Amino acid sequence: MLIKDEDLPGLTEEDIHYIVSVEDTPEEKRTRFIENLVSVTKQLKELETKKLSILIELADPESSKIMYNLAVTVHGNALNHSSYNIDEILLDSFADEEDYELYSKYRNKKFYRGKEVIEEFKDHPLQVKLKKEKYLTTRGFNRQKTIGQHLEYLCEAKRDFTIEDRLKRLEEQSKVHESKIKATEVLLDKEIISTENKFKSLRQQVESETKKLQMMILKEGDPSITDTKLAKLLEVSRQTIHRWKKEVL
Repeated sequence: MLIKDEDLPGLTEEDIHYIVSVEDTPEEKRTRFIENLVSVTKQLKELETKKLSILIELADPESSKIMYNLAVTVHGNALNHSSYNIDEILLDSFADEEDYELYSKYRNKKFYRGKEVIEEFKDHPLQVKLKKEKYLTTRGFNRQKTIGQHLEYLCEAKRDFTIEDRLKRLEEQSKVHESKIKATEVLLDKEIISTENKFKSLRQQVESETKKLQMMILKEGDPSITDTKLAKLLEVSRQTIHRWKKEVL
């Protein structure tokens, strides 16, 4: 439980401390202690990294500047490149052999300005996506102690994001294709049903016309034959025989 001074007007620090110590449960105190410890540890690490960076820069400002520029170059090209292959990115980053040799000279030297490099590209669309999706983190960059490691970490994040993005798009395309297939199946089913209905209707017409012809033959052979007997012979109702006679006789 967090209590602010403004929430307790008129109370001294001693009073507030007493209230906190009384009202906070042991679990709350433990949680608050851990949170504070994590926060302090994080700040100490950041200060240590900054201190190392400053010391290196003071010891050799020229090398520090070169390394920073190299890191910015490979970081920016890695973000803009169509590939996540390190060799391809380096090949396009350093067209001149001298520039590549300079990178090779410094890529494994200690480098503690990764956070500054990230800030240089804080608005880059791909970096924004990678950080939003947790493929890249500031803590992750801080763990990389050389320019080479910095580039590897970025390229691995870009690779994982690219593969996952492709899988998502393939899944979406698969769903679209599946929907089209289902729609086609429905249309085919409707077409089959329609065709079957048409066939059934034509068959009924043929059967009807055949029986009409049989009725005419029977009637010509025996003019006195009754509608009841015709209906029984042709397996239809008397009403049907009566209707057919109107149509053909």
